[in-house]
Amino acid sequence: MPHYHLDLNETYLGKRLDAVLAQLLPLHSRVQIQDWIKAGHLSSVPAVTLTPSLKLKQPLTVTIDAPDIPVFEVTADASIALDILYEDDYMLIINKPTGLAVHPGAGRHDGTLVNALLAHTKGALSDGSEAGRPGIVHRLDKDTSGVMMVAKTNQAHHLLAKALQARDIKRHYQCLVWGMPNPLQGTVDTQIGRDAQNRQRMRVLAEGGKNAITHYNTQKIFRIGEGYTISQVHCQLETGRTHQIRVHMDHIGHAVLGDKSYGHKQTIQLIGKMPQHIRDLIGALPGQALHAFALRLPHPFTGEDLYFEAPPPASYNNLLEAIQKAASS
Repeated sequence: MPHYHLDLNETYLGKRLDAVLAQLLPLHSRVQIQDWIKAGHLSSVPAVTLTPSLKLKQPLTVTIDAPDIPVFEVTADASIALDILYEDDYMLIINKPTGLAVHPGAGRHDGTLVNALLAHTKGALSDGSEAGRPGIVHRLDKDTSGVMMVAKTNQAHHLLAKALQARDIKRHYQCLVWGMPNPLQGTVDTQIGRDAQNRQRMRVLAEGGKNAITHYNTQKIFRIGEGYTISQVHCQLETGRTHQIRVHMDHIGHAVLGDKSYGHKQTIQLIGKMPQHIRDLIGALPGQALHAFALRLPHPFTGEDLYFEAPPPASYNNLLEAIQKAASS
């Protein structure tokens, strides 16, 4: 049973209770902490009504007595190949392929990156932030490929999570999007939360979501006849919300090619204007045309500046090459 006794001093005044606790307890997700608060598993001295959005107006001593997180067995699976870019006693850097889920979830306990990592490390992974997620410090969508980090020890997990929160870790993505962003570079700063109409989707919210910041820079613009424009865009995450880049690109009117959850209306409008071979290549994408190509971070123990890159998968490169040829003809 998780039990914590935390002194929230003057440093935290004016901040949300759930945000403060997520900062102090990096091995638990903010969503898990919010659930604990709503379920009444927290008490405070002096006694106040505790809600996730409570702004701290005075120092509090908070006690958390939460039930154990349900545990299911996650088995090792050596049959899932790993593309390891770096490994030491504390962490791994992985190039995740498109189509591989990062961790088990509802109704799926195998066939994930976690199953492969358990086999490779013989179970030597951090406890993770939630049940079934050993080693996972941050995630990539199942249908997004690229570089991600994994923690082997709890201390490494804590330090990597802390560096993420402090924005000392830089995550770089490249994607192919419909149209030409205007302006060509900028920052999308919104709140993101679950779509009330479709819980599998995220959306930009006027209020009540999590702050999400994406910096983008248009690298190349491909004009193909008079029918349509496709752009290659570099994105850097300042925060890491679920589907963040996909939601933000759609929000500014330039959805990622091949994304089946976002930008559907835009895709329908443009699909008939594309040459058939490009349409076929987009249809053949195993996911969306989004790739986490680079990761820069300080080593959690030595402080050494580490930088890793991974090339996009063949499906992305084949599509990009076809678009380049069509634009130059």
